[in-house]
Amino acid sequence: ASAVLGGRALTTTGRSIADARITLTDSNGASRMVTSNSSGFYRFESLQVGRTYTISAASKRHTFRAQVVNVGDSLVI
Repeated sequence: ASAVLGGRALTTTGRSIADARITLTDSNGASRMVTSNSSGFYRFESLQVGRTYTISAASKRHTFRAQVVNVGDSLVI
């Protein structure tokens, strides 16, 4: 089975962050990167259910803390 992980890059005041680089790294160290759109939304597709990923983000003006995500059959972040 495969899963989709999506979200939105936001400032601490709730404003969207366009062009943030979102990186998803699996437990084997393989990474893939997407860029948030003009509204801050991003999406990763074809993820393996049951795997653990680390998601991190980078932006010119903002810093983010990496988070660990366990992908299950149903996940809402």
